[in-house]
Formats: sequence, C-alpha cells, structure tokens
Amino acid sequence: MVNRSGGAVNGILDVRQQVLDEASRLFLQYGFKKTTMDEIARRVGISKGALYLHFDSKEAIFLEIGNQVRTHLLGLLASVATSDLAADEKIRQMHLDSLSYAWDYFHQAPHAPEVWGETTAMFNIRNTEFYKQCQRLVAQVVSEGQETRIFRRDVEPDRAAWLLAMASQGFSPPYLRVSERKELLEGALETVNLMLDGLSHWHDEMTAERVGTGDMTP
Repeated sequence: MVNRSGGAVNGILDVRQQVLDEASRLFLQYGFKKTTMDEIARRVGISKGALYLHFDSKEAIFLEIGNQVRTHLLGLLASVATSDLAADEKIRQMHLDSLSYAWDYFHQAPHAPEVWGETTAMFNIRNTEFYKQCQRLVAQVVSEGQETRIFRRDVEPDRAAWLLAMASQGFSPPYLRVSERKELLEGALETVNLMLDGLSHWHDEMTAERVGTGDMTP
C-alpha cells in the first residue's frame, strides 16, 4: 500500500510539474493573456477538467511558476553565500549571477518581457519578501567580511546590502540603458567593484593610522 500511495503522489507531482513546465513555455512564447487553460491542458496531454484538479486558474499556475523562479534564484545566491570564496568575491559573484539570470530570462523568448511585467504586477507583496531574502543573504556576507577584516566595520550590513541592491537597479529589467548582455555585465561589475572598494577602504585608513602611532597589532 505504501509503495502504491507513494507512486500515486509522485505521479500527481510529476503531472503538476509538467503543467508548470508547459505553461511556462506557452507564457513565454505567446504571453500570459493569450495563453488559455485549454492550450495548457492540450500541451500536457490531459483534459481541462484534470488540469483544474491541479490548479484552479491560469493565475494560480503563473504564481507557482514565479515561486519556482524565485526559489531557483535564491538557491543560486545561497550557494555562493555559503561557498569558500572570500566575502568580497561572494558579493561580486552574487551580484553578477542575479543580473545574468534576470537578463537571460528576460531575453529568452518573444513574450518574456511581458511575462516579467505581469510577474512584477501580480507578485507585488511576494516580490518584496523575495528582495528582502536576497538582501539578508548579502547582509550575512557583509557581516562575514567585517569579521574577516575584508570590510570596514562602521557600516551596517543591512544598509550595505540595501545600497548594493539599489546600485543594481539600473542593470535590471526593463533595461532602458543597456542593450547587450556584455555591456550589462561590464557595467554591473564596474559598479559592484566601486561599492566593494568603498566597503573595504577602512583597511587603508587603519593601516595609515597605525603606522603613524606605531601600533601595528592586527
């Protein structure tokens, strides 16, 4: 009985994920508004009634796809945040990874910009929490950098994370000032390097002060 039950649950989850995968392709190719529940059911190979057993509306499917996208991106950032890289390298990598992911998503299909816009509109509250989660990861890395003496200690980690997030906004959709991926990443790297330079300036100042006083203790 357990095996049968487990198999049934897995089967339901497989169909549910297939719905999400096919719906995502349709949304990106034809847009959210033009995609219908009938077309999603047809792509998956199930009846419309069976589709409604998994999701009660097209909006519910869209919301779950958005949840998966955010979960995936958070996972990417968390994997960098917990890696063996130095704190400044972690922030640099997290910054570029998130912007690369957004760029690639935005440009992968004809209606990707529309889907991104719908996501922003429909996920207002959830996006706010998502951005807070991202900033908490960055703040943790800033705190780690302060403990390892890579970053100055007179800056609040949460404030530094917020400033880094604000600095990245110009490199985020709808891309009013950049037209190529290479241009985006070069500008983003230059920006984060300037921010990191400001975070690490304390080392030069403290070294000069200690040389002047003769105190060279770590």
